[in-house]
Amino acid sequence: FLVYGNVYETACKPGKPAKGLSEMRRLIERVDVPVYAIGGIGPGNIAEVRNAGASGACLMSGLMRAEDPALAVENLRRSLRYG
Repeated sequence: FLVYGNVYETACKPGKPAKGLSEMRRLIERVDVPVYAIGGIGPGNIAEVRNAGASGACLMSGLMRAEDPALAVENLRRSLRYG
């Protein structure tokens, strides 16, 4: 598998510009392995990452900085279910 990022701007990589979804889509079209997205992913954009073709998403700040990590995971699940 491959991990592609940072898709969006993220606190983990300050000053590093986001690579975006279109570049990720191009990569997914060219490889025969699952591609997981990382970087700035949260409830507000995880569905568009999935819809862009990512096999999954890796989260760091979105969970580590959450006041309630369990609630953050539930919000991500809801976003994927209904987003």
